[in-house]
Amino acid sequence: MVLLATFMGQIDMFIVNVASPPIQADLGASFGQIQFVIDGYVIAYAAGMVTGGKLGDRFGRKKVFQYGVAAFTVASLLCALCPTANLLIVARVVQGAAAAVLMPQVLSIIQGTFARPRDRQRAIGAYGSVIGLGVVAGLIGGGLLLNMDVAGLEWRTVFLINVPIGLLILLTAPSTVRESRSEVTAPLDMVGTVLTASVLPILLIPLSLGPEHGWPPWIWGCCAAAALLTAGLFRYENRLAARGGDPLLPARVLRRRGFPASMATVTVFFAGNAGYFLVLTYYLQSALHLDPLATGVVFVPLASASRWN
Repeated sequence: MVLLATFMGQIDMFIVNVASPPIQADLGASFGQIQFVIDGYVIAYAAGMVTGGKLGDRFGRKKVFQYGVAAFTVASLLCALCPTANLLIVARVVQGAAAAVLMPQVLSIIQGTFARPRDRQRAIGAYGSVIGLGVVAGLIGGGLLLNMDVAGLEWRTVFLINVPIGLLILLTAPSTVRESRSEVTAPLDMVGTVLTASVLPILLIPLSLGPEHGWPPWIWGCCAAAALLTAGLFRYENRLAARGGDPLLPARVLRRRGFPASMATVTVFFAGNAGYFLVLTYYLQSALHLDPLATGVVFVPLASASRWN
């Protein structure tokens, strides 16, 4: 069941990409709004992952996992029911936050369930395979659902598909998932969590909306505010570590040899990769007039190579 939840969470990072042009056309959204339908999920997911993992350590991974699945299922239903682009963005942020709660529990549950190293390695291998399959299934499955147009629901089916999956997990998890928690838990770094969750949207919103609004002064004000918040975040995290606390971003990790260069490389790669997927989706569907399924198939070799390399 935990692998099925991983599959569900991974699909939703990519299934909306193929559905972006139909969503924009149906809701009358701007291109900037469509970017945040995708980015809202990723931002909330990235900002909350570490905190989500610590919640499982403290309150029980099985319990937190179940709450995360329930929230993800409800958020998926809300996404399908949204009548406007702004409401869809809000629902996607909630969905990403729910994914940040449930996804970190998966590896911890695997570690606690399989005591023998060989069994654990197999389970972790299956986890990696599910992540790769989730990418491919999101691209092809999104196109297939749009082409089928079940009950005339069009793009809404890419969110509704999560509802029966989530309900299945909630029904079976109590008897199939073992409870575990960490014996030693540190206080949650709520200040670090709030600052991280604030910096990302304050930086990304102006960068996404700037081209549509001619780069007005408020765009640059947001960028300056993001820089100040980032500096404040690292200063607070360093002070928390010096007091013996458990910071969200440990300075000892950030200062390790090669870590800054590695993170810069990963940032550049994923920044270009995410933009490439979205722009190519529009080119394939708007310029070449491919249907959503054909668009998803075009992306499969790239997605497969990037995930299994």
